[in-house]
Amino acid sequence: MLKHPKDVPGLISSDEGRWLSDIARGEIALEIGAFRGRSTAFIASTATFLVSCDSFQGQRQLRDDQAPVDFYEIEADYWHALESLGLASKVAVIKARSNDVYKSLAGPLHARLGLAFIDGGHYWDDLRFDIQYINLVRKGGVIAFHDYHGTRFPDIKKAVDAVCKPLSDALLPLACPGTIAAFRKERSIPDVSELPPE
Repeated sequence: MLKHPKDVPGLISSDEGRWLSDIARGEIALEIGAFRGRSTAFIASTATFLVSCDSFQGQRQLRDDQAPVDFYEIEADYWHALESLGLASKVAVIKARSNDVYKSLAGPLHARLGLAFIDGGHYWDDLRFDIQYINLVRKGGVIAFHDYHGTRFPDIKKAVDAVCKPLSDALLPLACPGTIAAFRKERSIPDVSELPPE
């Protein structure tokens, strides 16, 4: 029986999860990529409401050191975590790839989110679309990217830097645990468009 978000299996550390919980407290939040629901549980435990988007189909491509997994099992674990922790009523689950639902979310959520946590596709072809979710973060809100630090997924750093460095006067970098890079939107910025294909 799961009793705490840290009990949910997943790839974010407990320190990262607690940090996400602190940022999400009392906020409307969005996560791109949920896997077994560990980040979902940490965020939903303190957020007013969470929109969680995952296709439950995995990465479009696997690295040599990644083994295929059973995504029916992954999705079942995700639902088990939400229900066991009593969080299902606080989470709207969108079972789709994030680039397929951006336009439908952009209207109702534009500049309303206190937190957008991006941990979906780890390659340029997905990230070039996911970077647009910064448009849904309100002034004072935070956009956070998992797996930014380190060398496993260089496209994450490349995509984040391509958008966030030129906007450094408006996006304040935050101290974060683990592999997370996050920015507080200090002022409104022009809408960010998808990045070009590689």
